[in-house]
Amino acid sequence: MRLPAWTQDLAPRNRELVASIEARRGGTLLNLDRMLLWSEPLARGWNGYLRAIRTELALSPLLRELAICVVARLTGAQYEYHHHAPELKQAGATDAQLAVLDDPDVAATSPLYDDLQRAVIRFAIASTREVKIPTASSMS
Repeated sequence: MRLPAWTQDLAPRNRELVASIEARRGGTLLNLDRMLLWSEPLARGWNGYLRAIRTELALSPLLRELAICVVARLTGAQYEYHHHAPELKQAGATDAQLAVLDDPDVAATSPLYDDLQRAVIRFAIASTREVKIPTASSMS
């Protein structure tokens, strides 16, 4: 079953919420936003969550986007990868680094990434596959 894209005419929502989502997205809603807006509480929670991840974490944009792209590759979330790979490149990743992410296990040991970046890749792999993160010594 597919839902139609949300519009204000189909299901009126708090205009401040919609404006807040549009502001976070640079002035336009993505398809994801249009689906989430079918549930105002869900859209409000998701918007706050994404705002915190994007603007409040003490993590560089490159490391943040690298982790997101690894999880997208591991889970087959092509939509997410499609939207975050350009962000990763804008944050400083090379085309070669993006290409090796097709296989996150290879990327985790690739010399194309520095030690910290490889640690982020291993962390993303472990948290996605195992949920539980091993100790630092066993992740090396």
